[in-house]
Amino acid sequence: MSTKILIVDDHEIMREGLRSLIDKEPDMEVAGEASNGAEAVQMSKELVPDVVIMDVNMPDMDGIEATGNICKQNPEIKVVVLSMYSNKQFLVDMIRAGASAYLLKEQAFKELIAAIHTVLKNEMYLCAKITSLVVEDFKTRVIESEESTSPILNKKEFKVLQLLAEGKSSKQIALSLNKSPKTIDAYRRQIMQKLGTNRLADLIKYALQEGLISLKE
Repeated sequence: MSTKILIVDDHEIMREGLRSLIDKEPDMEVAGEASNGAEAVQMSKELVPDVVIMDVNMPDMDGIEATGNICKQNPEIKVVVLSMYSNKQFLVDMIRAGASAYLLKEQAFKELIAAIHTVLKNEMYLCAKITSLVVEDFKTRVIESEESTSPILNKKEFKVLQLLAEGKSSKQIALSLNKSPKTIDAYRRQIMQKLGTNRLADLIKYALQEGLISLKE
């Protein structure tokens, strides 16, 4: 069965480009298009898409409010955000609203299909530029925390987290760090326990929501 996708963007040329890309995928179909957040909320209710590709800045209701409404009315719908900016507040607000992926429009066509497949597996997807900013900022905070009396993660745990955020498997990380996969899995459990979550997707959400990550604008 094809993955149903709703495209939401106030620029027609962007919607056409996204439709053209998606139409090339044999397992995906564009169920509809919306030009603003209010239309997106209504069409999501009527069409029940699997994935909504969401712009941030739009008239009549922005992407943040629309995402919150869509995710509340149907938590099964995955929202993939497309933004022109690597803006801290946009990223944090969209994740809090329930978005599962955040991509920059300059890279959307290259990464969009991968992002859709990822969120359908109940995982989070951040484009490479955003991931790099997240990891570097988190690294700074970890170093600062190690200098305090109550560090969040130690250096080994941070390295494992960094590789996990880059999409590496436990086996790949084990090979890179000359450790056994069981040891890497143990590190992963420690990281999740320290940060109060049990999935990598939730780990990134938690870090953003709790202020552990603060992207530089």
